Amino acid sequence: MKKKLIQTAVLFISTITFIALFATVFGSANLVIAISTVFAMLIYLSKNMTANPIKNLIKLVTFNVVMGIVAFISSINIFWALPIDFLSLFMIASALSYTISSPMSTPFSLQYVFLISFPVSLEEMPLRLAALAASAVCIMFVQLVVNKDSVEKQSKIMIPEICVGLENKIGCIKNNLNDELIDCKIKAKISRLKQVIYEARKDNYYFNNESEIKFNVLITLENINDLLNRIEKDKEADVFLDKMVTSISSFKRAAEDCDVNQKKHLDLLVDDFFQKYNQDQTKDLAKMKLVYQLQCLSDYLNKMKNLDQINKKEITKNEQRTNNFKSTNKFKVKLSIDSLSRSYAFRLAFAISIFAFIVNYFNLQHGNWILFTISSLTYPYYEVSRQRAGKRILGTIIGGIIVIIIFSVLQLKDAGIIVMLVTLFLTIFFMDNYTYSMIFSTITAISSFVLVENSTDLSLDRIIYVIIGGLFAVLLSKLVLPYQESDAEKDLKEMYDAIIVGFFNEIGSSRNYTDDFKYKIMNFMLFTRMIEDKLSAMIKDSNAEMIKSFIGIRHALILNIYNEYLWLLANKNCIEDYKNINQDISKNDHYRNPENDERLIGEIISQHPLKNKVVIWECIEMIRSMNQLNLLKRSNAN
Repeated sequence: MKKKLIQTAVLFISTITFIALFATVFGSANLVIAISTVFAMLIYLSKNMTANPIKNLIKLVTFNVVMGIVAFISSINIFWALPIDFLSLFMIASALSYTISSPMSTPFSLQYVFLISFPVSLEEMPLRLAALAASAVCIMFVQLVVNKDSVEKQSKIMIPEICVGLENKIGCIKNNLNDELIDCKIKAKISRLKQVIYEARKDNYYFNNESEIKFNVLITLENINDLLNRIEKDKEADVFLDKMVTSISSFKRAAEDCDVNQKKHLDLLVDDFFQKYNQDQTKDLAKMKLVYQLQCLSDYLNKMKNLDQINKKEITKNEQRTNNFKSTNKFKVKLSIDSLSRSYAFRLAFAISIFAFIVNYFNLQHGNWILFTISSLTYPYYEVSRQRAGKRILGTIIGGIIVIIIFSVLQLKDAGIIVMLVTLFLTIFFMDNYTYSMIFSTITAISSFVLVENSTDLSLDRIIYVIIGGLFAVLLSKLVLPYQESDAEKDLKEMYDAIIVGFFNEIGSSRNYTDDFKYKIMNFMLFTRMIEDKLSAMIKDSNAEMIKSFIGIRHALILNIYNEYLWLLANKNCIEDYKNINQDISKNDHYRNPENDERLIGEIISQHPLKNKVVIWECIEMIRSMNQLNLLKRSNAN
């Protein structure tokens, strides 16, 4: 609680200071731009724009200035405004809304609503355009302060935390305790760091050397976390797990402190592990695979140590973008500008342009709150719009009643500034509770007008307009180009399977083992993480088991395919043999039963030059999962 109060106080003071300075420089007419800028700063902290700072700054400045010009033209004539507002909002929403991540259009669609709600004269336009350009500069400045070198900064924190989680999980396994909560925390941290790596890409595609190594470290830790669930408890299991804890702890310290002695210690531990649990001396495939993953950790640690401040930022890329980039970009378009973003963009643009016309045509005082409500409550999914509308209306009614009591019943009009500041602080503090934040934001908004308006009428106006906007947003989401969570779930599952089939087919071709193909695969691996997160957010009592099963099987499969790819990348001379082994496995019905794995591995080793048990076992598991999910037929068809 104390930490949250301090964070809220810092954010509150920073927000008030920024808005006051912005209004001082650019005038009170551009106060709304200061508000939308703060909103954009906070929303866009989850995106890393520092990989191309100059390019992104130019884009932001151009985007804001053009938006200001378009909004000004819209304000000249209410009949021109209809098509202009519709097209503008449609383009903003469709370009910045995504199926696999949260829509990033909200700050800019809200800014456009502010601009058409509070227009300026031609004489004031230069200052407004300057304010919009300054807004873009401020957003980029915050990006550079917070997100610069985010992969390095976040991995220093999260990788050791993941290692601690693995150590705790092993302790639970040894003592037969429930490790579900620890497992969830490990997965959440891995997912968060993957998101950081995803956002740090250059040109939304390329990974620098540091990001590539950290990504592979995450995949290795993820493999270890999954494999720990498959350890068979026997008399040697505790000894094995103790050695695992020692090795993970050594890796953690070496990664944290850049300790050469810890690196040497880890090498010795891995060598000892390999001698005791190599493929000739153990039949426990899970243990064998864990030892292999520890070897990978040791290798990645070597690469991490060899990176200096210059080469860790280097990116290996061809002079021209290849088909791999194009296919990834096409898939990215499929994940963004699809039925979801189009339906969301149409609903948002249609509702705001129509009501902006009505408000201006009938000159409705405070009618702009209808626009603010629609902008806030129009979500890609109908279910979210419905839930948020109820909470917003309830919060607004409660806030309005409190305002009436404070300023009409108790006649405390002189306390307007104090009430406004206190409730703004509480709005920030309860940011994660939508109903509470709406109660306090309602009081904040109305308090700011107390000195010049009738507060009782203003409260009633706001309540009525919020109800109108909320009901219209819900009805529109329900009736006009509806897109429900069930539609998104279906689309996301199809995307996941398409990635798996494409990846499985492509790793068998030697021409694909290039740096450019490596970037494509890393992008797709991160796409699957985002799909998993989106599906997990849709879990309800009615579909929990089905979604968890869907994610679990495919997650294990995509990790298997990626592990095979990494091994083949280091052993390209084995690619043809790998393809032959996959064909033999798919023709052998014995692979369907895991109990036959050891015998099947022995048969394959006797018939093929490739002798690595771990690689062959992953081939078997891959074919088994592909067949189980009916993806093998799709793969063969392609």
